[in-house]
Amino acid sequence: ATGGGFSSGGGIFTDSGAVTLSNSTVSGNDASFVGGGIFTDSGDLTLSSSTVTGNSVSVLGGGIYVANNPGNPTFLIENSIVAGNTDDGLAPDLNPDSTSTLTVNFSLIGDTTGSTITAGTGTGNILNQSAQLDLVLTNNGGPTLTHALRVGSPAIDAGDPGFTSPPNFDQRGAPFVREAGLRIDIGAYERQTVVGLNLTVDTNVDESDGDYSAGDLSLREAVGLANGSIGANTILFAAALS
Repeated sequence: ATGGGFSSGGGIFTDSGAVTLSNSTVSGNDASFVGGGIFTDSGDLTLSSSTVTGNSVSVLGGGIYVANNPGNPTFLIENSIVAGNTDDGLAPDLNPDSTSTLTVNFSLIGDTTGSTITAGTGTGNILNQSAQLDLVLTNNGGPTLTHALRVGSPAIDAGDPGFTSPPNFDQRGAPFVREAGLRIDIGAYERQTVVGLNLTVDTNVDESDGDYSAGDLSLREAVGLANGSIGANTILFAAALS
């Protein structure tokens, strides 16, 4: 979700029902009141291998705002990045329901102010550090844009050591595997080099649909694949193109 702007829940708003995000990015949204990226009222909220960054709000919960609700919905964050969001300074990355159960494991929370998260919360968390993400949503391969992990990001190889697939791929889909290093990376993007990557453009159609089969690799897709695979890459053009 990106580019939203509302009074609450700039990217995602729900006042009932559960929200589950897996291998997803919520970025570049804003709201005038609470929940720049995500606002939820009475339903459970689950973030798994997702990234919430670059969202803003005027009051509370630049990244995520969970309203206080007598139903006490659960809030689970696992293997996810919630960082680089802004509000008035009281809860820039997330503002949870103070009466509900908040579970956070193997995640990076950029600023724990107002979140109730401490060093004793959960297992394997990285707190009050920059995620060192590329600031701009970019075509790093796949049909959706992502924030790449920069060299030296603390999120690299810092996810759950007990991870087992599915999912088999990160947000971008094939050929970007979900676990490329010693451990899964935290967030929606897995930093990696794709061996044997096909970068021969063989269609004149300008598309980015995640289909790289013969006769269906566009220049836009080739550029994205090259961006997303770490190291030098060469884009070629099929002889049949005119």
